[in-house]
Amino acid sequence: MCSAGMSFCALSPEECHRHSDRTGGQGSVFSKEVSKGPVWSQVVTVNQSTILKNVLTQGCRLVWSQVVTVKYQAKSILEKISPVLKYWRGRGTTSHQTAYQRNGKQKTGPQRKLTSFHEFLITLLRIKLALPTNVRADIFGTSNTRISQIFSTWTNFMSAIFSSMLKWPNSKKVKKHMPSSFRSMYPKTTCIIDCTEFHIEKPATPTAQAKTYSTYKSRNTFKALVSVTPSGAFSYISNLWGGNVSDRFITEHCGFLDHIRKGDEVMADRGFIIRDLLLERGASLNIPPFTKKCSWGKGKRLTAADIKKTRKIAKLRIHVERAIGRLKNYRILSNTLPLKLKPLSNQIVKISAFLCNLQPPLVKQ
Repeated sequence: MCSAGMSFCALSPEECHRHSDRTGGQGSVFSKEVSKGPVWSQVVTVNQSTILKNVLTQGCRLVWSQVVTVKYQAKSILEKISPVLKYWRGRGTTSHQTAYQRNGKQKTGPQRKLTSFHEFLITLLRIKLALPTNVRADIFGTSNTRISQIFSTWTNFMSAIFSSMLKWPNSKKVKKHMPSSFRSMYPKTTCIIDCTEFHIEKPATPTAQAKTYSTYKSRNTFKALVSVTPSGAFSYISNLWGGNVSDRFITEHCGFLDHIRKGDEVMADRGFIIRDLLLERGASLNIPPFTKKCSWGKGKRLTAADIKKTRKIAKLRIHVERAIGRLKNYRILSNTLPLKLKPLSNQIVKISAFLCNLQPPLVKQ
């Protein structure tokens, strides 16, 4: 079922239509014409190929849960703001523009009107399924330029709305939703952190190549610090950095430490050498122990107690990796990110993280 809380909605398009009628769907950003059947049947012409229909049929099943949930959570916001959105039209006028473009007048001839629902769907199809511009333009019967304008505008719009909802929870809320696995072993855990990388196209300049080259991935990447609550919900996503930046540097400079309070416990991988940064704020760090020099021979080993602690932390820390896996189910992030999307990359990651939070908790109580 659909609810106002952070829940997953798996209604079919037909069920969504009936639900909309019961809840007074008049004036919704989702028109009844679209809600009556699968999305692609309303926007794809008869001449579209069978392959394209199959792609969209599968894709709609993936995006419907996000579409319906956001409909009931952000319905009023979309209705009020979407009519007055100022659409991205490039970096100012040029000498090649015609008089009606310079004067802000509409072009003569029939206008192709897209509803707010269509524009929202155009954006979501790009983020969730990574459908290219020309495919979406063909589906919705408009130009590539118009699709790009819509995507740029709505990505910034959705990021502004959703970022305000992606908040750092207070300690009371964290404890209230603390899973039993954490409650029994690490009850003071506030968050689990990790860094994740997104593949990008190889930059043209040597300087940019060096700044984005990741020795871990052996290719050019963007890198972000991710924080999740013990229940697996995203609580913080940093802006993207070049792939050559260390985990400690990102943690120290991205703004994550501003959320840490006295008494908090942060769980992380062994590579996060940030204990001193947390101690300055009265917080502590839980990471797997390092090997120690043996007193009875050569080499370094873990003691029995260290092995036990490593297993405990690994069992709980895996949830941040599962959350990152959820994030990369959005194909725009799992594919190679085009450099032309660099100005929108931070917004895309944060939108995807918020949409992940609408799904069921990763860790059961």
